Amino acid sequence: MSIGLSIALAITLVVAILLIVFNDTVNDEINYKKHLANIRFTTDYIIDRDDLEQKIKLLKLNNYRDAILNEMKTDIRFDIVDFDGETGTSQIGGQPSLLQALPEAMNNMIFLSQINCKELSNNNLLPKEGMLYFFINPTLMQEGKSNFLQVVYQKEGAFCLPANAYANLQQGKPAKLKFYSAISLPDIDDDWARETFQDYKIDGYFRLINAEKENQLLGYPHSISQVFDTEGDNKVLLLQLDSDEDRGLQFGNLGRLFVFIDRQKLQAADFSTVYAYIQDYREAEN
Repeated sequence: MSIGLSIALAITLVVAILLIVFNDTVNDEINYKKHLANIRFTTDYIIDRDDLEQKIKLLKLNNYRDAILNEMKTDIRFDIVDFDGETGTSQIGGQPSLLQALPEAMNNMIFLSQINCKELSNNNLLPKEGMLYFFINPTLMQEGKSNFLQVVYQKEGAFCLPANAYANLQQGKPAKLKFYSAISLPDIDDDWARETFQDYKIDGYFRLINAEKENQLLGYPHSISQVFDTEGDNKVLLLQLDSDEDRGLQFGNLGRLFVFIDRQKLQAADFSTVYAYIQDYREAEN
């Protein structure tokens, strides 16, 4: 057999092997997508570590189990439900239940939300008591300024202010917040996710984190466009809140509000400086 013929046969054999491998990979990917399409979760968020491990098995992400578990955080999710009129409860909209009077400089602000820290379970970062209040300056928000939102922390008081003392701050009808703990994981566009899932199994990871709701305190932010590097910036997600037309919450084009705070300031319960951003789907399309 000539050298030329031997080389041709060798090339043919290599091509045949590559085609087999390619076809097997394509078939595996097709079968995996069919598998994902048939999966139905019993909850639309990750309850705890046990629930996460079950979902990893169900999504056939066993090879990535350790990597996923190493990145998990605990956050606090909340549902927005009908208001029951209780003073001092965690809420969105309406008027704030203040423990102390506000500075006059805040008269141009609009009340967004209040968090009663005693209602938060599995809370290792936020204060254990007192109230967190979130206020928005609508003019600065429309101008795209990052300081359009202010957070006020009041630790002591007795909710003794008149009911209409701050009627000028009212924004929409009040709604109550119902909290529960959950597991948070990095965004699909996070560098860690892109480096970890380098094949079609990233679709399974997307399905895993896509089961999560978007209203939360702490944990990983889930961006619409730009990915936030909270680890590198040493910042903590203080609040993530989705637009809700039924509740009168509108951030850009049905977008999402993100509020961050420096980790050291949070540990000192100093909320004087926070960083607020709005992302919406117009940015994601560009």
